[in-house]
Amino acid sequence: MTEILNKEAENRNFKRIEFICGEVEKVFRKKEEKHYFWEKYGFRKLDFNYIQPALDENKKNVDIMRFGIMTKIPNAEFNENYISSNLLEEILYEYYGKNEEAKDELKKMSIEIHKKGEFINLIDLY
Repeated sequence: MTEILNKEAENRNFKRIEFICGEVEKVFRKKEEKHYFWEKYGFRKLDFNYIQPALDENKKNVDIMRFGIMTKIPNAEFNENYISSNLLEEILYEYYGKNEEAKDELKKMSIEIHKKGEFINLIDLY
């Protein structure tokens, strides 16, 4: 998977993939099966209250998701136990920043992230 993404990054004149993040459902019928894919690729969740912002004015925020990040990316300098609050904030703004409907939720998450301190812990998915 990272090989494909690194090739795409190279095609767009980026040096390499620095991080890969995604949303993982909190609600599972069989946790082990659902998390297998994410854990196989080294994803861990970030220890903060993530709310997926509404993507347009006709939708609502979603609170059944966790925000995860891949920690095992070849040649990326990444700590498997924590991420800086500033980097996490940058990632979230990159992820949702162009969406006006997400602005208020991003601001709330940013405040919560910085209340936790300089670093946010990475923990197992379940």
